Amino acid sequence: MGTSQRPATSRYSFELSLGVFGALPSFSKSHVISGQCSLHVDDTRVKLKEVDPNVPGADYINANYIKWKADESIGAELGSDPSGKVYIATQGCLPSTIADFWQMVWQENCRVIVMTTKETERGKNKCAKYWPDQTCTKEYGKIKAWPDHGVPSDPGCVLNFLHEVNKRQDSLQQETPHQPPGAILVHCSAGIGRTGTFIVIDMILDQLKKHGLDCEIDIQRTIQMVRSQRWGMVQTEAQYKFVYLAVQHHIETITERMKAEQAFGNQFQTTSDGLIACSNSLKYPIR
Repeated sequence: MGTSQRPATSRYSFELSLGVFGALPSFSKSHVISGQCSLHVDDTRVKLKEVDPNVPGADYINANYIKWKADESIGAELGSDPSGKVYIATQGCLPSTIADFWQMVWQENCRVIVMTTKETERGKNKCAKYWPDQTCTKEYGKIKAWPDHGVPSDPGCVLNFLHEVNKRQDSLQQETPHQPPGAILVHCSAGIGRTGTFIVIDMILDQLKKHGLDCEIDIQRTIQMVRSQRWGMVQTEAQYKFVYLAVQHHIETITERMKAEQAFGNQFQTTSDGLIACSNSLKYPIR
């Protein structure tokens, strides 16, 4: 397959830098199954294609498809899929899995990669550097910290970041309708805590966008639904509470800006995803 025809891929990290890749780097196939605990659910796991069938486990990568899945056992009360969005949740790269990671990115046509970890945290390696040196970088701002097993200090930073990720995915769909982007790829270190928190918040916001701020939402069931597709998603009590805080902050922000629009008229403008934007204000206030 020719890398010269491959659409560019955007990588967002929680330092909020965006790198646009040209041709994907070329790696020789050297499949090594990580010694880390397997977090996948078999019926949702991403399977690598075009691998040697004679090599046991050659199709394995620690990654799962995550989507709205309102089945009878878990999410029957959650209603229909609000967005049709698909994510891939995966662990941060090990030096031995970089080739497999890029094979998955290519195979699944992932055009936006969300990195919710640093390469090193508290002196421990969390993710091998899998991206090439960037010659073009656009910075949207900074989240000072999203610690492993912890949460950021302010939900507004995460909501603004999430908005930029979705805006990029939407723009790619418009730019390349003949080859729309695949799943949004999200990873942290193990690919369950920060990754799960990010995905669940996005799912809940999509539900509010489709059905309105007064609709019934069930965060607990949504997390259960996501966990049925990848074990351990939303890993800690702090992350669980942060989902509630982020959703509350979203609802309060939209409510206040709808009131402002009614009061000040044309000074405010409703954006495509329901946010009320003003030239002198953030999409979400930082507390």
